[in-house]
Amino acid sequence: MASVTLFFIIATLIWLALYLYTLKRFILRLHFKQTTRHRLAWFTTLIFLGAMSYMILSRLDLIGPQALMLLSILIGTAFILFVSAVIYDLIHLLMRRFIPRQERLMTFVDGALLTGIVLYLLYAYLNAVRAPQIVVVPVTIPNAPSLRLVQLSDLHLGRERDANFFAKILATSKSLAPDAILITGDLYDGPPNNISATLAPLATLRTPVYVVSGNHEYFHDYNAFQQALKRYNATLLTNTHQLLGPATKPLALAGIPDLVASRFGYEAPDINRTLSAIDPNIPVILMAHQPKAIHLLPPKRVALTLSGHTHGGQIFPFGLFVLLDQPCLKGLCHLSQTTLYVNQGTAFWGPHLRMASHNEITLLLINPKERASMPHTP
Repeated sequence: MASVTLFFIIATLIWLALYLYTLKRFILRLHFKQTTRHRLAWFTTLIFLGAMSYMILSRLDLIGPQALMLLSILIGTAFILFVSAVIYDLIHLLMRRFIPRQERLMTFVDGALLTGIVLYLLYAYLNAVRAPQIVVVPVTIPNAPSLRLVQLSDLHLGRERDANFFAKILATSKSLAPDAILITGDLYDGPPNNISATLAPLATLRTPVYVVSGNHEYFHDYNAFQQALKRYNATLLTNTHQLLGPATKPLALAGIPDLVASRFGYEAPDINRTLSAIDPNIPVILMAHQPKAIHLLPPKRVALTLSGHTHGGQIFPFGLFVLLDQPCLKGLCHLSQTTLYVNQGTAFWGPHLRMASHNEITLLLINPKERASMPHTP
C-alpha cells in the first residue's frame, strides 16, 4: 500500500511539473488576444486535471467505461501538449537567433501548431479504435517443426473491454488456423469480480492456449486470474514449458512470469530452471511479457523470444522513452542472446490514441517452407 501511495505522489508531481511547463512555456506565450490565451489556459488546466484523475479512477470501479475513455484521451492530449511546448521552445530559440522580426510569423506558427495538435489527436484516436492488423512473421528455427502460432498481447481486458471484445479477437485468431494461441501478458486489467466472465470466451476454443503473466495481472487478484485460466483450459506457463509439434521433432514453448512478480509475493522468473528442464537438443521459443527479460537468457539457447508490454510506443514520441528501458520497441529484433519479436499490443493501454503504432495480432509462421514442401493429404 505504501509503495502504491508513493507511486501516486511521484506521478502527481510529475504531471504537475509537465502542466506548469506547458502552461508557462507554450499556452501563455501564444500570440493571441489575452482573453483567448486565458481560455486556452483554463482548457489546458482541465485537460491535465483529467489526466491526473485517470490514474486514480482507472484503478477504482467508480465510473463507467465511456467516462474512462474520455479521461484516457486526456492523458494523451496532455502528453502531446507537453511535447508541443518543448517544440515551441525550440522554435522560439531558433527564430530569435535567425529571424529578427518574428511577430507576424509567430502568429502563423501558433495557429499551425495548434491545428497540428488537433489533427494529430484526431488521427491517433481513429487509428487506436481500428480492428487489429494481422501481421504475418515468417521465422526459420533449425530443427523445429513447421507451426502456425498466433500471438496476442496486452489486451487489457476488464473495465473498457469486455467478453464480447475478447470473443471477436479469439474468432479472428481462430480464423488464422493456428496450431496454438500464445498470449504474452497483460491479458486482464480490471476488477477481480469480472475475471471469470470476461475470460469466458476461452471456453469456446479447441486450439491450445498458452499464457504468461504481464505486470498488470498482479495489480488485481492474481489468484483469481490463475483460477479463471485453469477453468477455461488455458495453460499458464510459470517457469514451465510445453512441447509442440510431432513427438519425433518437437519444439519447446517455455514461459516465465513477469519481472515484477516477486514484488507482489509471487514466483519470480527463473530462466535457468525453466531451460534446464528442456532437452538441450530441442529448440525453444520463450514467452516473456517484457522484452528486457532477454537479459536473463544464456546466449543462443532460446531461438525466439515473444514479448509485448511496449505497445510499440503507442503515442509518438513516447516510444523514444520506452527504448531507454527496453531493448526493442516493436517487431523482429535480432539480438546477441536471441531473436526477439515484440507484439505492439492487440489493444492499447490508457489513452485511446495510437500514433506510429497499431493494434496487432501476430501470425508467426515457424519454418513455413518446410510446411509448404510437405505432401498434401486429402
